[in-house]
Amino acid sequence: MTSSGWMPVSPCGQGCIDAPGAAPQVWPTTRVWRVLMALGVLLAAIPVLSVQRLVSPERGRRLMSSWCRMLLRALGLRVEVHDSEPGPAGPALLVANHVSWLDPVVLMAAVPMRVVSKTGIGEIPIIGGLARGAGTIFIDRPRLSQLPGVVGQVTAALREGTTVAAFPQGTTFCEPAKGRFRPALFQAAVDAGVPVRPVLLDYRLDDGRPTAAASFLGDESMGTAMRRTLGARGLVVHLRLMPAVPREGADRRALSLAAEEAVSKVPA
Repeated sequence: MTSSGWMPVSPCGQGCIDAPGAAPQVWPTTRVWRVLMALGVLLAAIPVLSVQRLVSPERGRRLMSSWCRMLLRALGLRVEVHDSEPGPAGPALLVANHVSWLDPVVLMAAVPMRVVSKTGIGEIPIIGGLARGAGTIFIDRPRLSQLPGVVGQVTAALREGTTVAAFPQGTTFCEPAKGRFRPALFQAAVDAGVPVRPVLLDYRLDDGRPTAAASFLGDESMGTAMRRTLGARGLVVHLRLMPAVPREGADRRALSLAAEEAVSKVPA
């Protein structure tokens, strides 16, 4: 399949799933335990929602970050952050490859930030409330006319000193190198005068082998993707924060191409 306009279509599908036996599976009892733990974390979100309304936006994002870490632990997923530029930093536009339904959770667990996400997330009970409380910027991808407004919201957030993350591939791919980075959202970094940092989300097993166990592939349902993730053993996501791409005199297209190239270089 091909893509057009702002609505890319991923070629990834059932053929990208790990071969039977390639990804080790947990015991059925462990899977049930993970489900129960995740439900407990979801219930814990109810008081978090109440507190979010009473604190500053920054503290609300920190609460969301803590909640995301709890959810990932409940699901049996380990996150390893590799930051090429550690230490205090100002606001930036983080642009990541899109692999999994868990990608926004992984990003927010690592760094308190605002995220650009599809409107459907805001309609999910509890999750939608948490996302709104954390300042998620929603985008209705089929409605291209809304894109300038979304870019404006991202620009405003960056100017306020808030880091924002986006997925410029526009849909999920099983491998970082498969999806082009659409340039539209990069205009926010140009307008706000902030750096663009590429982020590689690399899902692997604990023995280092790449895996599609956490991927959200093609037309499959969210339930199917979640069940596959819940059953995987030794799932690790390596979050690689790369150096900012050169921006002197660069327009949004040049920035998107540079970020795309950086993310496509998957470590062996």
